[in-house]
Amino acid sequence: MFGRSIRLGRIISPKTRKTVIVAIDHGLFTRPIGIEKPLPTVKKILEGEPDALLLSLGMIKLCHNLFLGKDSPALVLRLDWSAGWRKVSVPQRENVRVIFSVEDAVGLGADAVLAFLYLGPGVSTELEARNVEWLGGIERDCERFGMPFVIEAHLSPMAEEKQRRDPALLTLLVRTAAEIGADLIKTEYTGEARSFREVADNCPVPVTVLGGPKMDTDKEVLETVEGAIEAGAAGVTFGRNIWQHRNPPGMLNAVKSIVHNNVSVNEALKLIKD
Repeated sequence: MFGRSIRLGRIISPKTRKTVIVAIDHGLFTRPIGIEKPLPTVKKILEGEPDALLLSLGMIKLCHNLFLGKDSPALVLRLDWSAGWRKVSVPQRENVRVIFSVEDAVGLGADAVLAFLYLGPGVSTELEARNVEWLGGIERDCERFGMPFVIEAHLSPMAEEKQRRDPALLTLLVRTAAEIGADLIKTEYTGEARSFREVADNCPVPVTVLGGPKMDTDKEVLETVEGAIEAGAAGVTFGRNIWQHRNPPGMLNAVKSIVHNNVSVNEALKLIKD
């Protein structure tokens, strides 16, 4: 179905074959520090002209007037909820549920849907099996509606930090996501270009790296972007490192300059103005 390719072309630049997605779905899982008032936050992010935004259904409803017009970024709807990310009333084990549908995404005017794939440490084999099963169902609906499918493939937040960045585990995750039918994958960065290349090279569909918690310096953020692109990533899906920054549009422009124009870190830093 052509709709899937047309919508994906709104997320991944046809010229560079790369993308910069800003994730603002954190309020679905945990206390959102920096996006307590989502409407002005989204307005500020839009000044930096991201390729796409990742939002929950409620936030798309709240902010939908900001996405009117042909120059608006693409919209990606998160379909699921996860218990493991919250810092208050921390659950004893991970759990995930699909709470929205591909049909919901069509009605909202979204350009893609996204859901978690958890494998390995931190989740039971029963949850792994259910997770893969419902992702298969989402893929069938995506094919029926012509909707691109983004899979967020990484270990549970209950896994150890070292495990979540393990190239072998990440390679397993991204390849599984591709085999399920993902058009685009969001995953952890290993921490260096050399080891992440193993992950990217073993995945036949585009991979973006997530940003995780806000990094200590602007240079660290941009070096992560540079390393990921050098290793073969198709871009980044960043949240806190954009909207918790003192200048979200400036940081977004700096990230985009590396992803789409291969600008050096030092040159990109000049685009961030205090």
